[in-house]
Amino acid sequence: MNKLYIILSISLMTSLSYAQPKKNINYDKTSIKEASSAPWLVSILRDGTHSCEGSIISPNQILTSAKCLNENGAKVSKSRISVYAGMTKINNPNSGQKLNVRNYSIHSGFNSENKDNDIAIIELSSVLSLNSKVKPIKITCPFNRL
Repeated sequence: MNKLYIILSISLMTSLSYAQPKKNINYDKTSIKEASSAPWLVSILRDGTHSCEGSIISPNQILTSAKCLNENGAKVSKSRISVYAGMTKINNPNSGQKLNVRNYSIHSGFNSENKDNDIAIIELSSVLSLNSKVKPIKITCPFNRL
C-alpha cells in the first residue's frame, strides 16, 4: 500500500507540474468561473462545509491530503465527509455532483503535527458521472521521461 501512495504522489505531482494547464481556481471563494477548466478538481466537505480539495483519479476514487480527513489527530468519521465534483457554485448541489464516502485510507506514516506523508485516497459510495466538468486527472509516470 505504501508503494501505491508513493507512486500516486510522484505521478500526481508530475501531472500537476507538466501535464495540466495552470488554472487559478479557488474553492475558498463562493463561485468558480470555469468548472471545466479543472474537471479533475473536487471540493471535500466536512459537515457540509468546504474543507479542502482533491483530485479525481478514477470514477470512484479521490486523491487528497490526509489532513483533510484528520481532526485533532484523529480520523474524521466518513459519515461527516462528502465530495462535490463539477461545481460552479460552492455548496450548491444543483451545480454539480454530490457523493458520499464509502471509505478512505490515510497513509500509514501520516504525521498530523508535521504533515509528513500527507496523502489519502477516498473511495466514493457511487461512481461519478464523467462529463466535460468531471474527469479524472491525467496521471503521467515520471519514469517514462528517462
